[in-house]
Amino acid sequence: MSSSPSRSDRYFSANQHFYQKAAVDLDSLEIRTESINANSLTVEQVKLIKENFAYMTLLHKGCVTAPLTDAQKHTVQTNGIDVSVSCRVEYGATVEAADRGSSAFNPVFVGPIKSLFDIEFGAILKLELEKKKLGGGAS
Repeated sequence: MSSSPSRSDRYFSANQHFYQKAAVDLDSLEIRTESINANSLTVEQVKLIKENFAYMTLLHKGCVTAPLTDAQKHTVQTNGIDVSVSCRVEYGATVEAADRGSSAFNPVFVGPIKSLFDIEFGAILKLELEKKKLGGGAS
């Protein structure tokens, strides 16, 4: 999305498959981390990644028009990632809005958001490597 000169390549609908696959991958990662004993820190970090991915999805579809309220944040934490093309309040959107597939991601946000996800995944990898090195937990 950051390198394409075409606005239509940045549409949510053009990237919906990515969001669907990533949501499934994050669910799988969460299930795997939860199945390991004494793994609460990693589980917590994976949940934060899922939550931030849900926020990115809302941002891409233009579903948030103001800072999120505590109620919206709770809704995102409870209901997870909405990969539909609509804005749905039950997933943290400010208002209901159908067919947001032509909402284009602003390429200015791509770098900072990618950096944040790199940091989050890097923290998990560092934690898991430390656990292996210390022999104090499975990864």
